[in-house]
Amino acid sequence: MPRSKGTEGEWVGGRRRSPFYVTEVPPYRPDIVLWMELPSNLVLAVDTVHPDEEPSALARTLTAAMTEPLVGPPRRPRSVRVADEADAAEARAALFGSDIEVIVAPTPELDALFEEVAADLGGAEGDEEPSYLEGGRVSPEVVADLFAAARALYAMAPWKQLDDDQTLRLDIPVLGVEGACVSIIGALGQSHGLVIFPSAVAYQAFVAAAGQGLRPGAPVDLGTTTLSLTFEPATKLPAGMRREALEYGWPVAGPDAYPRVEHRDRDGVPRPLEERDLEIATRCALALVGFVPRSAGGGGRFTPHSATFRGDDDVAVRLTAPYEAYDLFDPVPEHEDQSEDPAGRPAREPGARVPASPSAAPAPPPTLSRNAPCWCGSGRRYKRCHYRADRSGRAPAPRRPQPAAIHEVDNRLLARMAVFAAQRFGKRWARAAECFRDPQAAVQLFRQWATYHHPVDGRPVFEWYLAEHGRELSGTERSWLEAQRGVWLGVWEMVDVRPGEGMRVRDLLSGATCDVVEVAASRRLVTRDVVLGRVVDHAGASVFAGVHPRPLPPLEAAEVVERVRTRVRRRRAIPVDRLRQRAVERYLIARWEETVEALDARRRRPPQLCNTDGDPLLLTSDHFWFRAADRERVAALLSSLDGVHGPEPGAAGDESLYRFVRQAHPGRAQLGDTVIGTAALGRKRLRLETNSLARADRLRAWVETAAGNLLQHRARSHDSLTVPPPGARVPNGAADSAESPQLAAALREAIERYYDEWLDQPVPALGGKTPRQAVRTRAGREQVEVLLKLLENSAARTPSAPAPDVTRLRRELGIS
Repeated sequence: MPRSKGTEGEWVGGRRRSPFYVTEVPPYRPDIVLWMELPSNLVLAVDTVHPDEEPSALARTLTAAMTEPLVGPPRRPRSVRVADEADAAEARAALFGSDIEVIVAPTPELDALFEEVAADLGGAEGDEEPSYLEGGRVSPEVVADLFAAARALYAMAPWKQLDDDQTLRLDIPVLGVEGACVSIIGALGQSHGLVIFPSAVAYQAFVAAAGQGLRPGAPVDLGTTTLSLTFEPATKLPAGMRREALEYGWPVAGPDAYPRVEHRDRDGVPRPLEERDLEIATRCALALVGFVPRSAGGGGRFTPHSATFRGDDDVAVRLTAPYEAYDLFDPVPEHEDQSEDPAGRPAREPGARVPASPSAAPAPPPTLSRNAPCWCGSGRRYKRCHYRADRSGRAPAPRRPQPAAIHEVDNRLLARMAVFAAQRFGKRWARAAECFRDPQAAVQLFRQWATYHHPVDGRPVFEWYLAEHGRELSGTERSWLEAQRGVWLGVWEMVDVRPGEGMRVRDLLSGATCDVVEVAASRRLVTRDVVLGRVVDHAGASVFAGVHPRPLPPLEAAEVVERVRTRVRRRRAIPVDRLRQRAVERYLIARWEETVEALDARRRRPPQLCNTDGDPLLLTSDHFWFRAADRERVAALLSSLDGVHGPEPGAAGDESLYRFVRQAHPGRAQLGDTVIGTAALGRKRLRLETNSLARADRLRAWVETAAGNLLQHRARSHDSLTVPPPGARVPNGAADSAESPQLAAALREAIERYYDEWLDQPVPALGGKTPRQAVRTRAGREQVEVLLKLLENSAARTPSAPAPDVTRLRRELGIS
């Protein structure tokens, strides 16, 4: 790679999804995180992490690259470059307190490197021999069912009657399949079988992506995930799969008809298969055997038709042709049959109306097989779901949908609606970006707000999409969009965080409280962090769906809340309908981003160290000369001054030390006396030392006035104090001594004693009132509450450090 001008000492970092799966339970695609140095192109740090975990992996690996690089000695970059603002926020967190510049710009240097690293890391997975049993995740019985269904489908050969653009709708409620789109392939004599898409819109996206073709060097994009059942000749089937078919005696229709199921991600990477994948393909194939011969009209075109098929385990599989005809037919209750199964059992006619009770919970069949799909519709096997609860007579706890599945539905719909809005409204929808300073930096909130909140021609985009494309949606997708109607943009405070599970949150504007199910966010946020975002209640669970990437500490968040309250002229809880007003939402977003920018500006400034007088720290020494015969007079002079303690032996053998001490203010006795300076008296020299210019001037004037002609000032010197870099060890073993149990206990006791006295001491942030005095008024109570939240937030971020018992302080102040 050619050397780039101006990149000396620059590091480039990023996080990308790997092109392979880790075959754990459940399988997942890890993220690859790496940092490289320019212009040498040396890889300094690389790691793989779970995609739903370690949100700060980029910052962690940057720290590792500086302290323990893979190549060369520890070092620091001149600047770092990342691709987006979210990565930049992580880098700034790792570099806090340094002057290293963080640049947001394209990172083309990483593309080839990521491919190379992915190939090395994924070699083990790629070397595994393909297997129908998927390393034990799939049972031989499930594969046997697949072979039997595939054999019947191959004999019926629906690709001889249908083209791949004649799509059917597939619904298998027990397996969580709603509104899937089935395309029969093989009309041209190649790749016989079927492809199942998540929805009709997904199928259209796939067709559009296929029409554009694959540009050289461009990433693969199928437009959607796909689940396919195809037939391969024995000569092309991997040897391990042929051996398994022979060993178990699975039947095939011929030497060219070995079934193979593949589940591919949007970028074409194959997923490790699970039993559910094979069950969906099997049930779809069986239903097609009985459906297509009756449904194909003249010329291979469908006449509107819908039928439900059931196997021996009574699982309902509904096919509808064409896809758009679904709403022409009544839904079929779980306990009714509306057609005939492939074996030819009698059935109710497709057009017959049957009263349905969607709200009624399905009852467990008395003779349900342990290996059959559970009666509750979870998609899991009965023995792994409700089997034990049914046998014991206990009512099982309802299963909540996983947040990852909910976010997948949301992301899928957002992508579709973005295309719809761009085509339907153009620049009118693009004006949503005007509400954000940098929409790309806040994309985690911007996408949802622009789609679910920003009005275009009178209503949000999702309302238009529901009205025009609602029939194409699955039941889950429709219910998710309908759930958006009651959502507002709130300022959510983390009341209680359960890492890896979720958190209890409270909207500081409306007062609403709920339990949010989140995995990644619960590992990143701590108690009393505050986020700007949307909480959606769906299918019995609450999830964050659209959150500004930058949380705020309690103090800054309280400032935003106060400004919004002033804007809407409400001192107490603000009604949700008011918060959903466009002007209020825009004002809230603007104030939040303004506060984030101000906070970043403060953090970029190096911390200013000050003494107890508030003066900037600057070690200052004033040097005086006197005659050796006058030393005793100078010593007597120093001892006679008010507040001077000494003499004490000095570092040099002929020196005596004197300390200038100022007594503590009566109202702040717990802080102790203050040493404002020292005097080192030598044989013919006197040196006054202080920690600021202001104190040095005052101390010099005081001594010179008292000494008259006895002393002659010769010089003044300075030695500035600097903040140690992040990770630097504290000298003199102070850090190690802090690990002493006795010292830790003493420190905790001192902290508790300090805050006991703090309750009755004037606090500048409370206008000079004590906390006990301040809580007597509503405004003062709110100020005290913010201070207590700051203590909780700080303690949550440094759990190993001693911290006050905030619960006890609240109790003392009468704050619940």
